[in-house]
Amino acid sequence: MSANQTDPGVACEPFFLDTAPLVAAAETDGLTGTRARDGLEDFDHEIARARRAMGLLVIAYVDVVGLKAVNDAHGHGAGDALLQRAVKAIRARRRSYDLIVRIGGDEFCA
Repeated sequence: MSANQTDPGVACEPFFLDTAPLVAAAETDGLTGTRARDGLEDFDHEIARARRAMGLLVIAYVDVVGLKAVNDAHGHGAGDALLQRAVKAIRARRRSYDLIVRIGGDEFCA
């Protein structure tokens, strides 16, 4: 039997991999739960929607000032907690479907 033939005595089931969880993980910042930097492209959709509706769109740039000092003085665990608190504060002040994108170590667009 050649290498490209299957053994008639072996049942082969088709294999399908659900990649949706992998894609979601790749698009999400693991620490903050925000969209990863590639999510900036989604703001193009928001801009187009605002234009179609002749509405307004506000995009905020948030820089968590003092993160390096917190990391240096108290360790990266404290810095991570600061970033998570910052994202929690942003989420409390926007709609559930609004984007939050982590664009750098301590920088977000929302």
